[in-house]
Amino acid sequence: MLSSKVKRKLESMTDLPSIPTVISAVLSEIDNDRHHAKFIASLIEQDQGLTAKILRVANSPYFGLTRTISTVDLAIVILGTNEIKDIMISLLMKKIFAKVDTKIFNTKEFWKYSIFCGSASRFIARKLKYKLVSEAFVTGLMHDIGLLILMDKFRNNFAKVRRLQKSAEISLTEAEMYIFECTHSDVGAWLAEKWNFPEKIIKALEYHHTPFWIADEVEYADEFVLSPQFTKLKYPLAAIVSTAEWLSYEFGMKLWESEMVQPDYYVTNEFLSAMVDNEILTTDSALAVIKQSLTDEFEKTAMAFE
Repeated sequence: MLSSKVKRKLESMTDLPSIPTVISAVLSEIDNDRHHAKFIASLIEQDQGLTAKILRVANSPYFGLTRTISTVDLAIVILGTNEIKDIMISLLMKKIFAKVDTKIFNTKEFWKYSIFCGSASRFIARKLKYKLVSEAFVTGLMHDIGLLILMDKFRNNFAKVRRLQKSAEISLTEAEMYIFECTHSDVGAWLAEKWNFPEKIIKALEYHHTPFWIADEVEYADEFVLSPQFTKLKYPLAAIVSTAEWLSYEFGMKLWESEMVQPDYYVTNEFLSAMVDNEILTTDSALAVIKQSLTDEFEKTAMAFE
């Protein structure tokens, strides 16, 4: 839960990241069950810069289309509104990342890491047959946005967090709790709520570093086995995102972070067997299979949003 001190300071700020009017209008229309593609296109075309960026991404190798998309109308017809939504939120995240001025760590590496987590979340969602794959991508991409807020708006205290991490040899989230009495997960959830994002995304941001037995308020047992269908999990999207972040560390994509102690995750390698089709594979073999697939997906996504 967001601490009262941090919440008061955040609410007093006038320069927090916000969703531009055009993007906000488009997202609202897409979420409308009776939305019309032509109207969505007309909203996007009010912003020439946004239009050009969407068409560039739509024509990137990531989508692998055999024909050139020259209009927003056509992009919506071919890609669908969910993909357009993903593209816009991704462009918004990139813009926010670019504005953060920090010497605490490399924000370019942080952006690459975020793209990887988005790609990994989408990959895991497909593997586990989570219905809203695009929702998983967006959540994975922005799951650590609270870190950017803490770094940018609470610089002195965040510097204390980093020093405490090293001196006490504790995880980032433990150090955040000591200094802020909350974590970047709480800040990210607060911002997502302010942006009127779906409750599932808000909870995923809030709980991706909270062990599932605490977040779900269940009695944990060592023999607990996760179901591939998520039947025992209250927040499956948090499970997807936390697993994506764990994989980013395992595959050397968390280069912005030098922490020696890993934070808690909602779930981690409990998902491994469910993500791999061949149950005979060892854990190392399974990770190798996943790494190759994820590397290909990440590289295509990174090229689209470079």
